[in-house]
Amino acid sequence: MTVNLGGRYFHGVVGGAYNVWQVEAAVAAAVTDTITVSGAVGATNSNIAVGPSAGTVFYGTAGVAWAPGGGFTSSSSITVNSLGGYKWVFKAAKSIK
Repeated sequence: MTVNLGGRYFHGVVGGAYNVWQVEAAVAAAVTDTITVSGAVGATNSNIAVGPSAGTVFYGTAGVAWAPGGGFTSSSSITVNSLGGYKWVFKAAKSIK
């Protein structure tokens, strides 16, 4: 099992001073030799956004990865945020030698 905690901050001055920050906590665990599940929660904010997206936006991600061997891997994850947005990602790969 792995646990990651991270954050970043950016201060810019193009077109006026602005600040952007993000924090996130993530965990990933192998449930079998070939399957790994992961999840993360975080928040981001800036003084650039105006309107409904202004303020802190919270998000969460859940995913699963499968690597059965033979050079084949696949994964799927979904991310949702407090603004009602979401993103689903599916990946599959096979190495050929």
